Amino acid sequence: MVKHGIESAGRRPGRGTGRAGERLVGVFFLGVVLFSPLVMGIFDRGAGSLVFGIPPLYAFLLGAWALLIALIAFSTRSASEARRRRGEPAEGSRALREGRD
Repeated sequence: MVKHGIESAGRRPGRGTGRAGERLVGVFFLGVVLFSPLVMGIFDRGAGSLVFGIPPLYAFLLGAWALLIALIAFSTRSASEARRRRGEPAEGSRALREGRD
């Protein structure tokens, strides 16, 4: 079966065909860049400067961490909403109906 130009050989619809996986990979690489020593070195100004009463490096780490969590929440929520609109069961619900762990 060809869907969106990609052949899905025997896969369940919605499994691995959405963009949520691509978004999560993008969020991962954004995290790698944000938490690299080169980028964090930009915000390491020492104890003399403060942003909202805290050192800039700590403010950056907190902000980058919160941004990554928000992006992950957005990516997974949009995937589950798309699955719900298509009428597919939630992940794991099939195993619960069949009595498996």
